[in-house]
Amino acid sequence: MVSSRRWCVLAIALFSFGPLSPDAAAQRTIAYRGATVETLGPDGRLEDATLLVRDGKIVAIGTEIDIPADAHIVPMNGKTILPGIVDPYYVFSVRQEPEVPSRIPEQFRNRFRGRTRAPATTGPFVRMADYFYPYDTDFKPAVRSGITSANLVAPGQGQSALAWLRPEDGKGMIFQADGLLFAAVTNDTQSLDIVRNGLDPNRGSARRGATSGRRGGFGRGGRGGRGGRGGRGGAPTPEREGEASEAPQADESAARMTALWKAVRKGQQPLILNANNAAAVLHVLEATKAYEDLRIALVSTGANLYELLDSLKGRNVTLILQPGLERVPYTSDLMNVAAMAEEAGIPFIFSLSINRSQLARSQDDPLFAVAMLVKSGLSRQAALHALTAGPAQLLGLEKTLGTLEKDKLANLLIFEGDPLESGSRLQQVIVEGSPVHEF
Repeated sequence: MVSSRRWCVLAIALFSFGPLSPDAAAQRTIAYRGATVETLGPDGRLEDATLLVRDGKIVAIGTEIDIPADAHIVPMNGKTILPGIVDPYYVFSVRQEPEVPSRIPEQFRNRFRGRTRAPATTGPFVRMADYFYPYDTDFKPAVRSGITSANLVAPGQGQSALAWLRPEDGKGMIFQADGLLFAAVTNDTQSLDIVRNGLDPNRGSARRGATSGRRGGFGRGGRGGRGGRGGRGGAPTPEREGEASEAPQADESAARMTALWKAVRKGQQPLILNANNAAAVLHVLEATKAYEDLRIALVSTGANLYELLDSLKGRNVTLILQPGLERVPYTSDLMNVAAMAEEAGIPFIFSLSINRSQLARSQDDPLFAVAMLVKSGLSRQAALHALTAGPAQLLGLEKTLGTLEKDKLANLLIFEGDPLESGSRLQQVIVEGSPVHEF
């Protein structure tokens, strides 16, 4: 029979080393002791280090840290801590008719009623915060893969939103509703005109003026002369009533687009462009070369980019790549475009979610594709930077995310062993000091 003294000792041990609930983790000081810490900051890689977290922030990090007496100590021998992955291009599909469970609060149900058209390449401008659905099951594979924050975009054009990937938080997932301007571009004139007209508003106005005569006006030769918009009066039809009610929304959307393009032209914000073929990449480079302050984040595949890297040198372009080896077109040879970009001095970052099926398949070893790039020529530091610090800098979040430093948010990934070695497993995902997933 176990004595009361032994029960007391056992309880103290469990209290000191056992896992904490998310609420308790956010409130107490937690000391992750004895870990290998990849800070991705000025301190570099720390061996046998201690990381102190309190109220969702890092309060101290180093190899000689005094642990407070009231701290909850978590032994980390043999484990590695990384900053949480920041995904710069998380495509969040706008549903046409979402199936909303009855348990979902009414304010979310109302938000998605009447959404009958998903954005296309040249479709309507979409503000992602207005379409955000926090209960989407697509977030789960991303969380299990170590993505702690993401820049939400759509397949077409619009303004992104920045979100924590902690689905249990619901509405609180979005921490920055007004994100960056994004657009999908092909080598089609219509989609390229979105970029050309946005960068040069006068060009767009001139083109609209040249075509206004064909559209008809308020005279006899236009639609208005036949009882259309400029007709002889009378009660408006139901269709016109709908148009009138949508006018304020259209004006607001146009004003938002104008402000975003102005910020992009001045270089205050990067422009995210998804170019789906090599010709589109060349067209984008040509259309934007006159704008010296313009910063472009270019989303494309290695197959589209590997022969164009020389054209990117000297341009203010950051590549957003899906990590992994790719085949040279029409051959069986493998190429490491990230390593080629590093050698050429072209900035690049990674998005794990570009290929959603690969993201779902790789949850047991989420950094396997990154590890393969490192084994075939990419430097380890550049690979980890492309997952964390690089995306944070692009999105303007470098003061709070991307590296493990004092006073930054405690978005952490805890791996068993080296995260870029075979057999290493992601054990815990932490957002602002609170566990959001444990394996």
